[in-house]
Amino acid sequence: MTPRLRAWVLGLAGGLVVGAGVFRYLQNNSVVLPATLLPIVEPNPRDLYQIVELQIAALRKDDYTTAYSFAATGIRQKFPREQFREMIRSSYPQLIGDTRVSFGETRFAASVKASALVFLESNERSTSMIYLFVKENGQWKIEGVQVIKTGSQEGLPLEPQT
Repeated sequence: MTPRLRAWVLGLAGGLVVGAGVFRYLQNNSVVLPATLLPIVEPNPRDLYQIVELQIAALRKDDYTTAYSFAATGIRQKFPREQFREMIRSSYPQLIGDTRVSFGETRFAASVKASALVFLESNERSTSMIYLFVKENGQWKIEGVQVIKTGSQEGLPLEPQT
């Protein structure tokens, strides 16, 4: 097995372990209403993938206004638009670079929380990320992004670290 393939496999395995922990956290901390009050309908994962693709496309065009529009209210309250721009540039430079984007597993909790495993690949390296989503006013918004470090078993925060 080549070193690159081994790193990718380890990253994927670590991501799945960490992802399972995130979903346990989301399910344990979500308000679950009786099915008669709130039917649970899982959206098409492609809806979440499209949000990620549109935000990354905006970031690559240096269009932070559009990229910011995909952020959840909690992120916009914590990071005004200009601080959002600086946070992306310093904490998530791989989102801006020339990388190939592919998607892994998605999970949903109580129709208001979701996450998707996202892989970014360039010639030099690959990065795995978990995108966390929240449904606001009937639309999915990005609530946080966490880079998965190979071998990391730490819990994931719900907001980007700065």
